[in-house]
Amino acid sequence: MSPSQDDPNYPGSRQKRARYNSSSAFIELTPAASAGEPETVIEAFRQSLTAVRGVDRVDLHPKGSKTQQGNVGEHYQKHNFAVYPAARDRPDTFIDFQLTRHQHSRSGPFTVSATYKNPPPALIPEAWRILRAACACKELLPNVVNEMEEKILKKWKSEYGGDSVEVGHQMTAQSGSANSATRQ
Repeated sequence: MSPSQDDPNYPGSRQKRARYNSSSAFIELTPAASAGEPETVIEAFRQSLTAVRGVDRVDLHPKGSKTQQGNVGEHYQKHNFAVYPAARDRPDTFIDFQLTRHQHSRSGPFTVSATYKNPPPALIPEAWRILRAACACKELLPNVVNEMEEKILKKWKSEYGGDSVEVGHQMTAQSGSANSATRQ
């Protein structure tokens, strides 16, 4: 069994108050998956996203880099990815993915977290499925990722009334509002 997020020997660097909560979708990667030059780790993440079943394409975010969008600062990944899932009905619908060091401590092993940001409500289960598949076998705490999946689906069902079916960690979503999910 893998260690708990509350274990005093926690093997990661994400700050305790920011580890896996029900309102965020973060998967902290192992130190081995986080090791190397950021460009190499980011490219490996892009390749993992591209390889996920049901992803049509992965592009750089169409609004430009974080700096171009007015978000100036130290960012691990300077330009987020726009992931275009097959489970969309409009060509401009995408989900924003990135690797981040935000809310990680400088002590302990070096890790990064993979995340998606603000997907259209109908695509929340799809965003989680893609994130989970892209991070498969690289999660720092797989047991916490399993718990988080349950929380995300439960919250999504209660807030949006959607139905989702889990098939061995491969989630599919069904929602009456899927036709109106578009990113601006």
